[in-house]
Amino acid sequence: MNLYKKTFRLLRDIYRFSQIYGLRIIPRVIFGNNLLKLKIPGQRYVIYSRKRSSDTPTFRQIFINREYDYDIPDFEPKTIVDIGAYNGFSAVFFACKYPDAKILAVEPEQSNYDLLIKNTAQLPNVTTIRGAIWRHRTNLKISNPGADKWAIQIDEASSEDKNIVKAITMEDIFTQIHSPTIDILKVDIEGAERMLFRADTDWLKQVNILIIEIHPVAGCRDAVFDAVNKFPHSVQIRGDTTMIKFNHGN
Repeated sequence: MNLYKKTFRLLRDIYRFSQIYGLRIIPRVIFGNNLLKLKIPGQRYVIYSRKRSSDTPTFRQIFINREYDYDIPDFEPKTIVDIGAYNGFSAVFFACKYPDAKILAVEPEQSNYDLLIKNTAQLPNVTTIRGAIWRHRTNLKISNPGADKWAIQIDEASSEDKNIVKAITMEDIFTQIHSPTIDILKVDIEGAERMLFRADTDWLKQVNILIIEIHPVAGCRDAVFDAVNKFPHSVQIRGDTTMIKFNHGN
């Protein structure tokens, strides 16, 4: 798709968003740094999107198709963890929907993380960590640095590798949020869910809602549901995301 078609599609989506939700969104190109600034009057923040990037379909997925906007009656989360936070759009969405929740956003790739910080800078309830979820503490690397920014994959690093990424375990996550429970855990980690859910998953006892994008990588779906099926739950699917609501009896 050429530049003109991509630009037209993004602007069309912004217009649709403003019409559907009664907001006037003003797109403004910031020349010199390849960013598009999206200002939503009535809110105290702006969203920055990179031109000619996978930020555009991510904007569509989150703000147009509302793939994370599950209707959960009588549910007011206190803690939200966004693993694979990418450019911060998902963290911004959760911060809008649940303004009283504390949100932890985790992202490994440096340029994505820089934009995550920029997009959440005016949201005091969002904390960010540069790192990648893993089953144990180790050094990691980005195994496909030439991929689209939303398709970054992680693998264990050797001592010779450069640009080391910090591994973060679920134990580290619970320590960071100072809570024994995660009300919403969003996971979008480009196939690494196979590794995460094949490890010890007792921590799922401490998760109320899991929102996950299960990627078409061999073993991913089986790994996720082998772990999830140990606990009573219900499932909803919206677009590319699956929402699993656990019934832990609490």
